[in-house]
Amino acid sequence: MIKMRVPRFYLNPIQSSEDLIIDDAQRVHHISKVLRMNAGSKIELFDGLGVGVQATITTVKRNKIECQVNSIEKHSKEMGRCISAIVPVIKKDAFAFMVQKLTEIGVANILIYRAELEDQSVTKKKNFSWLDYAIEIACLACEQSGNNFLPICTLTSSLPKALTDFHKQFDKAGLVCLDTNNNLPIYEIIEQLNNNVAVISGPESGLSDNELAILKKSGALSCSLGKNILRAETAPIVAAFSLMR
Repeated sequence: MIKMRVPRFYLNPIQSSEDLIIDDAQRVHHISKVLRMNAGSKIELFDGLGVGVQATITTVKRNKIECQVNSIEKHSKEMGRCISAIVPVIKKDAFAFMVQKLTEIGVANILIYRAELEDQSVTKKKNFSWLDYAIEIACLACEQSGNNFLPICTLTSSLPKALTDFHKQFDKAGLVCLDTNNNLPIYEIIEQLNNNVAVISGPESGLSDNELAILKKSGALSCSLGKNILRAETAPIVAAFSLMR
């Protein structure tokens, strides 16, 4: 008999107590109306920082769900290379796919920047919060994939600003730039990298000459993912996963 998976939901902070409350409107609706869970249903909660909780729903109300904690577990990150992704804002659906898959494979940081050759359909979304959107997509991806560590998402106005912010976090980290004009395969540079690496990719129209010059000056290693040109949302996923192993 197939064992049903217990639904997982993001909750931060998770207090050290016997009772927890879920009051996020979207999650309350999903639990009560979509999944039709009620008192007695089992649920799993995680805080994105490694704490996981097995709980039982005690009360379902219109604007909140109360849970009783059954057990708490502290998860540890797997040892290995810490990968960050420095990626541009791209078309909305492609952007969601990119953030979702980067989260699922376990990228630690997603630094989002506004590219110089940004697609006009993206530029026109002046009031859209790309950072809030990325965080929500990452939360949902963690819920579905079982990843207990939410990537740290940030948004900057340009690639140089993203590079500056990255170097503030990681003093001796390596930079890998994806360049379709470079024939050096990514697997040939893996041995040159330390344990903290950022993968840098461009938008649909590619990186500008100015951005490429900035990356060259920064000492980024330029490489290719093969003879086929991957989509803007696919390339950083493939590169990040390649460097993790």
